Amino acid sequence: MTSDSVRDYLKNIGSVPLLTSREEIELGRLVQRRQRLIEAFPGLEGSADVAAAAMAAEGISKARLRVILRSGKKAKDRMVAANMRLCVSLATKNTRKAGPSLEMIDLAQEGALGLIRAVELFDPERGYKFSTFAYWHVSQRIKVAIADKSTAIRIPRHMRESIAKIKKIQADVVSHGLPLTMAEAANEAGVNPALVNLALRTRTLSLDALLHCSTDTELRDMLPAPQEEPPLLGEEQINFIRACVDALPGERPQVLRAAYAITGNDEAVAECSNTEIAARMNLARSRIWELRSDSSKKLRVQLDSLRSVL
Repeated sequence: MTSDSVRDYLKNIGSVPLLTSREEIELGRLVQRRQRLIEAFPGLEGSADVAAAAMAAEGISKARLRVILRSGKKAKDRMVAANMRLCVSLATKNTRKAGPSLEMIDLAQEGALGLIRAVELFDPERGYKFSTFAYWHVSQRIKVAIADKSTAIRIPRHMRESIAKIKKIQADVVSHGLPLTMAEAANEAGVNPALVNLALRTRTLSLDALLHCSTDTELRDMLPAPQEEPPLLGEEQINFIRACVDALPGERPQVLRAAYAITGNDEAVAECSNTEIAARMNLARSRIWELRSDSSKKLRVQLDSLRSVL
């Protein structure tokens, strides 16, 4: 992002007023009311049947349910917007650890994901401030992003935790004046020393790096040229499949050609979903599903003779 974009981003965040303790409690209650319904009735906001079940179980009207969902969503957005300063603050503190691949804005966006989760889990009845509760979620999300995305080669999280445990054991022993090798510390921590050494030796090289200071040969010059992969099926086999599809009765050939992008030539076309095929053929979506399922079974029988050729 450009400096102007960053400035506008920070300006927008700073323009949102902070919440008072009373506002945090009121908004938190609205969010929790919505969260309890969503967790108890998965798919509530997208299914009329689930909404009806929720209204019956909770003893509320459709209008009341709509108010709960809408007010909870607005309260959630309000809490997230008012606390984005926390994400920016923690992102700024961790920018140096992230390296060149992750900018402050990237870390702030990662922290925002942790902030959203904190809003969903925050219980205002426990009496603590939301910022105190959200701090761990935001910082943890930023730390995970740095560990997963700051390097070209990703070391698995459990391996990073093992390395951190080993280094802590080494530091504790050295503080008492006793030397301890990496292998000994790994055995002490119950970790495979060979895997730890492999993870510690992992590093990246630029393709522009010279193989030797006395030559002009770069690392990219030693890589083999990419080769085109041969087609999975020959022309005769492809024509055979097209003929099998065309031999299916009724509307089945048209359905399969649209579903699997089967054309009479090598032209590249996009596959269609059942909804798109149904709209194109003016049929019910359930009917398209039946035709696809039945056609696949019939086509599988016809293609059994192709196995000996493949």
